[in-house]
This record gives sequence, structure tokens and C-alpha cells, in this order.
Amino acid sequence: MCAQDPVKDTIDYVDGEYKPRNISLEELLAQSNKKAFLAYQWGVWCTSWARYMLHLAIMAAGDTFVYADTDSIKTIGRLDLTQYNEERKNASLSSGAYAYDPQGEAHYMGVFEDETPVGYKAFKTLGAKKYAYVDDKGLHVTVAGVNKKKGAPELKTIDNFKEGFIFVDAGGTESIYNDNVYMELEIDGKKLVITDNMVIRDSTYTLGLSGDYERLLKRVFEIKYAEYDIPGFYKFKR
Repeated sequence: MCAQDPVKDTIDYVDGEYKPRNISLEELLAQSNKKAFLAYQWGVWCTSWARYMLHLAIMAAGDTFVYADTDSIKTIGRLDLTQYNEERKNASLSSGAYAYDPQGEAHYMGVFEDETPVGYKAFKTLGAKKYAYVDDKGLHVTVAGVNKKKGAPELKTIDNFKEGFIFVDAGGTESIYNDNVYMELEIDGKKLVITDNMVIRDSTYTLGLSGDYERLLKRVFEIKYAEYDIPGFYKFKR
């Protein structure tokens, strides 16, 4: 909500036609500012710093890097982030970004922790928010739109985690819009009128690569640093 465009056109539907209101950008912005309760700077700078900190951890991983998410990275072998964590701890101490749990242990913002101290036995990904892994507790599935508890039993083995696999029991739900509906039913002696509606029903989920991820994997044949001397910035040649 912080990073939304504050200037949006108002469009009226009149006599079968869409007619935008002729309001200047300055006036629209002034109207938005009167009602604003969030600052776009929060949305821009908080996410930018979080992204930068994640990137530092990725750079520390180097060639062992495999996968990154909003607040996590996965590597081949153990990754020593002691120095990184010490810097984050000192920054949190100076800014007050830490808290104590009921057991009296302090937790510092921005510090990385081992998700699975014993590590993974296998890991497979098809893109962001779409991966499966095996640890000492068994198979786990993390896919946006797939039920975590039902996903692993349905997948059965990590070898099945590939394009085209269909989750049925763990497929979640979908919304179906029913337009131009009018019917009258009699329920328990009372009339029930049903008009246009939306139904949330069980659905399936088919594993696949997103367009951007597929292009990245199949069409990039050379990667070099950007023309500008900015550490960590890359230029892709296709």
C-alpha cells in the first residue's frame, strides 16, 4: 500500500461508454495527499534496504549460492555468516531493533539463522516461492498456492517435482465469477433469489516455470559486470 501510484484516473460508465474525468495530475495528487495515511518512502526504502542486505548475503555465498527468497538464501554446503551477523547485531543494538523472548534470549533484526542445522539431503526449485527439499524429517514442499501439509504427501518424492506435475488435494482454491444470473429457489418455504455471484471452489495447481525464469535459464549465455562500477550489479547478454 505504501508504494501504490497516488494518482489514479476516475472513469465513469455513462450510457454504455467509459468516460475519464478531466482532472489534472496536480489536482489528483492534492486529493490523494489529503487522504494519505502512509508514506511511499517507507515502501521504497524499507524494501530497498532489505533487498540490499539479502544481496550482501548472496555475495558472501559466492559460487555456493543456489536460491534466494525474500529473507532467505540456500547454498551448497555450510555458509559462515558470522561477520555479516555481527555487523547486523551491532546495527540493531545501535538502533534498538532487537527484543527479548520469554526465555530472556535476545533476537536481533537482520541476523541470519540456520533453518535446518543438519542441512538438506536434496533441493529442487522451479523459480521463486516454488521449491521442494528433503531433510532429516522427510520431504517438504513450498509452493505459493499449494497447501504445505498436503503438498509433500501428494508429491511423494522430490523426483516428481517437475513441470507438468498436478497437485489435486493440495491445489488450494480458485474464484469463479458467475455473471448474468437470476434464479428463484424455495428453501424451507421461503423464496431465495440468486443473482450474479462468485464461488470459491477447490482447484488444482500445475507445476511450471514462469516466463521470466524460463527465459533466464534458457536464453542467457553470458553474464558480465555492468558497464558502471557498481559492486554486485550485472549486465545480461542474451
